[in-house]
Amino acid sequence: MAQGVRMPRLLFDVVSRRRLYLDRNNAENSDGKIVGGYNTTIQDVPYQVYLLLQMGTDYYQCGGSIISERYVLTAAHCLTGITRIYVRAGSTLAMSGGTQYNTTRFRQHPFYNPMNFDYDVGLVNIPGGIALDGVNTKAVPLPKAGATIENGTNILVTGWGDTTENGQVSPNLMGVQVPTVSNDECRKSYSTLTARQFCAGVPEGGKDSCQGDSGGPAVSTDTGIQLGTVSFGTGCARPGIPGVYANLAKSYFVIPILLLCLFIEDVVSRRHHYRGKSSDVMKSDNKIVGGYNTTIQDVPYQVYLLLQMGTDYYQCGGSIISERYVLTAAHCLTGITRIYIRAGSTLADSGGTQYNTSRYRQHPFYNPMNSDYDVGIINVPNGMTLDGVNTRAVPLPKAGTKINNGTNVLVTGWGDTTENGQVSENLMGVQVPTVSNEECRRSYSTLTSRQFCAGVPEGGKDSCQGDSGGPAVETNTGTQLGIVSFGSGCARPGTPGVYTNVAKVRRWIKTNSGV
Repeated sequence: MAQGVRMPRLLFDVVSRRRLYLDRNNAENSDGKIVGGYNTTIQDVPYQVYLLLQMGTDYYQCGGSIISERYVLTAAHCLTGITRIYVRAGSTLAMSGGTQYNTTRFRQHPFYNPMNFDYDVGLVNIPGGIALDGVNTKAVPLPKAGATIENGTNILVTGWGDTTENGQVSPNLMGVQVPTVSNDECRKSYSTLTARQFCAGVPEGGKDSCQGDSGGPAVSTDTGIQLGTVSFGTGCARPGIPGVYANLAKSYFVIPILLLCLFIEDVVSRRHHYRGKSSDVMKSDNKIVGGYNTTIQDVPYQVYLLLQMGTDYYQCGGSIISERYVLTAAHCLTGITRIYIRAGSTLADSGGTQYNTSRYRQHPFYNPMNSDYDVGIINVPNGMTLDGVNTRAVPLPKAGTKINNGTNVLVTGWGDTTENGQVSENLMGVQVPTVSNEECRRSYSTLTSRQFCAGVPEGGKDSCQGDSGGPAVETNTGTQLGIVSFGSGCARPGTPGVYTNVAKVRRWIKTNSGV
């Protein structure tokens, strides 16, 4: 390979920093150290966690850092293609001790670029939380937005990665201290370096992170603040070639991290996840939060969506807007390969007619950071039978129609009956009044003009996980004003649910569906 060809070498080396194992327990271990480093203990770095990442039958090793009870910070490239994550916290050893948690809830930064590893950051959500005892497990502080990293700042990098380039991983936690170098200097080794990355290493080489350390923390030895996450490097500890880290101090970097914390917990969870197509769905005889049993004859426009992503399935709602089109939320469609639509039934898993399709479209301006333009359409090529009793299209508002504060909307679906609870087999409904966007911004500062909120101040009434994409219909006119989008938890006092404002995305719907 030509020495001047940078990108193939970067791809080879960065990918190899997420260490691959053929199965969950066959990691090759070594009694040596992280390159040029030393043995350390979890008591010295209680924020460090070990990540075993599953992709089908393969497993990968990365590092991560605890930033709160519910969130672990890691590298975006560690999460590509992953289906399940095993997080070991509170242990000096990679394969034993401490407490192991497992989760399928994570998100890469939406601007992550695998070509140059810009925005190489991701978050892993632990729904039940990590027990932080302050000795073996503790959250690491993050820098303020815009903080400057001075050249020569000493950072401590820790992990269980390879002890030499193309070598073996270590069973014991290791640490190495390296100084940061200027980005101008670093670009002599990496011409694609961006402002959201920084470099650290010693000119003579011999000290570095390596394969298996990706996603791990780089912490200032003076302040104890995590300045970076391990991203990539050409080889490991080569002379004149530093390692590259994601820079957490950039304001455009830190703010999305905080937003991701909100949306991983709330937006993603509203698209209910199942491990199997139907047998793993937990049923409940209760109602949508604060609502009541209803029938498909009362809301014949409602449909149940089972969305396939590989071997996993997700539940959402939707509404019939014509024989050939179903309206839903854009976030329901992310990464989906096939959609099963049940129309004309009060029950989620039986009755009515089931259609399946792989034809859908998300709004091109959909922003997963704040769920702006959270709308999508699904095409049923051969059409649905609309009998006017069990199946019927819902009318949509004219473009630009205003929603008055206090407008009563009926929200329906088969979603969870309590926050982090169980879904319902029977179709449920709840009526809630809209609230002003000014009032709603007290709960959601990123709210846009293409969103509106609805709920009661005392809480207790709301849509929930599994209701995403479902309709919010004005009770007086029968017109669909909104699409279930997201919320902080479900039915919490003073925290309304957020809906996509159909009138504000009406032209896009018309252009793409003819409705």
